[in-house]
Amino acid sequence: MSVELCDSDNDVVATADAPAPQKPSAPAPAKASAAPAKAEKKRSREAAPPLPYGWIRKESKSKKGAYYYANILTGKTQVERPGPKIARSRPAGKEPEVAKPLATEVVQQRQAEYEAAEAELEAAKRQAAERRAAQKVLDCLVLGQQKGDCYGPDLPG
Repeated sequence: MSVELCDSDNDVVATADAPAPQKPSAPAPAKASAAPAKAEKKRSREAAPPLPYGWIRKESKSKKGAYYYANILTGKTQVERPGPKIARSRPAGKEPEVAKPLATEVVQQRQAEYEAAEAELEAAKRQAAERRAAQKVLDCLVLGQQKGDCYGPDLPG
């Protein structure tokens, strides 16, 4: 099974392979209604709008065929599909009126998302570089003290 991470445009930005579940020793008898059910699931999945930025859909390990949603940015998980909530008590036949954002607002929103992701990436890179530098200094001090080459506060220089 593989998990795909999609951005707000539903473009795949990362994939990860999960270990395949173990197959039963004896093949299970095929059900006559399995093919139509799979086709219906596929159609319902295609009709769903893309997940919000940072959300991924994962298969449950404890319940076969069940899914949950995880936000990789916040660590939050939930069973309900994330997205805008629509009032359930609207009159029949009437669609809710939703103001469509101007193209410039959409561009600005995407630009802000991109800049936030870039800033997050740069911060992670900076932290990794700082950790590597600190580890090198620590290694140098430890090896230097072992060899007697290090000038520490308690060693004569």
